[in-house]
Amino acid sequence: MGKKDIRLNLIIETLKAKPNISIKELADKYMVSEMTIRRDLHQISSSGMMNASKPLYDIKSDYMFSNEQIKHYEQKERIAQFAVSLISPEDVLIIDSGTTTSVLSKLLPEDISVTALCYNFQVLNQLHTKPNVSIIFAGGYYHPNDQMFESAEGVSLIQRIRATKMFVSASGVHKELGITCANNYEVVTKRAALNSSYLKILLADSSKFGAIRQGYFAQLKDIDVIVTDDALSSDWSQFITEHGIKLHLV
Repeated sequence: MGKKDIRLNLIIETLKAKPNISIKELADKYMVSEMTIRRDLHQISSSGMMNASKPLYDIKSDYMFSNEQIKHYEQKERIAQFAVSLISPEDVLIIDSGTTTSVLSKLLPEDISVTALCYNFQVLNQLHTKPNVSIIFAGGYYHPNDQMFESAEGVSLIQRIRATKMFVSASGVHKELGITCANNYEVVTKRAALNSSYLKILLADSSKFGAIRQGYFAQLKDIDVIVTDDALSSDWSQFITEHGIKLHLV
C-alpha cells in the first residue's frame, strides 16, 4: 500500500484521538506541507473514511522508512529536541540513518555551526537547508526502504573522519543480544561510524527496548548516553544506569 494511504489512515487515527488538532500540527507530525494535509482532509471527509470499520492498510513487519517515521512521532520529536541540546558549536557529528535522527536533523537550529556526516537521504535533505552546517555525505548504493546509502567507499570515508558525537539509531535494544537494526547491510556502516566517534548517543523511543532485529551492530556497553521517552520501564532504567550509561528520559 502506498505512503499516502498509510498517512491517511494515521491522520484518521490522530483525528479520532485529538479532534481539535491543527493543520500545522498535522503537517509537522507527518512531515508534509499544510497544502498536502488540506488535500488529505478533503479526501477523508468526502470519502467517509472516518467511519470506515477497517483500516486502509496493514503495516507489514518489513521495515519501511515512510511507515516508521510516523510511529511514535511525538516521542521521537521529544527525544530529538532534547538531543539537539547536547550539540555544541563546532561539533563534528555523525548522524545515523533512522527516523528519530531524521527528526534531529530537522530540528537542528539554523544558527549553530557544526560539521555533520550522514548517509541517509532524509537526513541529508533536512541538513542541506541549514546554512551553518558543513555536510560530509557518505554515499553509495541507495536503499529506498530505509533511505540509506551504503558502500565500501562510504565506509572508508567514515573511517577517515573523527567525530565528537554520534547520534545512533536502532530498531531493537536487548539486554543480552545487544543493539540491532532492521537490515544487515546497515551493520558495517554503523560499526564504522561508532568506531569514528568519541561520544555515542543512542536515540530510541521506548518501544525499541526489548526488541530484536536481524542486524547486530553494537552492545549497550558501546553506548555512552541514551535518550528515550519517559514510558521506559523502571527495570530498563535501572539496567541502563547500572551499566554506567547516562540516561535521559524525556
